[in-house]
Amino acid sequence: MAKETAKSKEQNTAGLPSFEENMDRLQKIVEMLEQGEISLSDSVKLYKEGLELSTKCKEEIEKAKHEVKILQNDTPEPFDAAANRNPAAYSDSGEISF
Repeated sequence: MAKETAKSKEQNTAGLPSFEENMDRLQKIVEMLEQGEISLSDSVKLYKEGLELSTKCKEEIEKAKHEVKILQNDTPEPFDAAANRNPAAYSDSGEISF
């Protein structure tokens, strides 16, 4: 079984399905619709449920992308003194001019 994230566990304790559970349900809906063995009325209901699940999953993915982007921006890049040195700011004696 796949590892659950902390957020997934929080959602499960709140009674809401996790991203993975929503994706599993969406996959089952797609399979049922592709088989074509259900009534038109049930197909429409499943299609509607699938659209709602798809929207929820897309929102979760966008949230995750946003969080990763924030984390990447908060991570300091390695400092390379030679690459960051501004030669115009230093005199011949090595003193920094302001």
